[in-house]
Amino acid sequence: MCAANSCGINLRLSLLSPYYTFSKVLDYISKWREALFWQRAYMTTIYENMVKSMGACVNSFQDEGMFILFGNQAPDTLQDYCYVIDVLPINGKIEPGQVAEIDGTRYMITAVGELVEKKLGNFGHVTFSFTGDTQAELPGTIYLGKKPVPQLNIGSQITIHS
Repeated sequence: MCAANSCGINLRLSLLSPYYTFSKVLDYISKWREALFWQRAYMTTIYENMVKSMGACVNSFQDEGMFILFGNQAPDTLQDYCYVIDVLPINGKIEPGQVAEIDGTRYMITAVGELVEKKLGNFGHVTFSFTGDTQAELPGTIYLGKKPVPQLNIGSQITIHS
């Protein structure tokens, strides 16, 4: 048996089976990649930004499954705990079911606080929580699927797609 696993697709091939010829496998992979291309081509980018700097204590909230972004006018008391970004406009509504992409890794948005768009658009301020919560408890927080908090660096890309 030969096994290939790519992006959640588990494909098992028997080397003796005439049904799974090498060309059929290549054709299947080609069609899958084309479908993925068109899916990305039709996604709407709602928000896009890049980390410009980071405070000395940004990892303080990692144990609680979150990180904080703030625009370049972050109060002095918060600067050590934030990743600093530019204040940029939001091109639409941020909603559960959309995707947050951080340095190329995708996370499903599970809940959105009622003040996220206002705070993010006006101050560049938002918290990303990786708890998987489906009810927004904090008004300025985007809740994502339960996964480890990614390690951001200067230059890290953050995008929200519909």
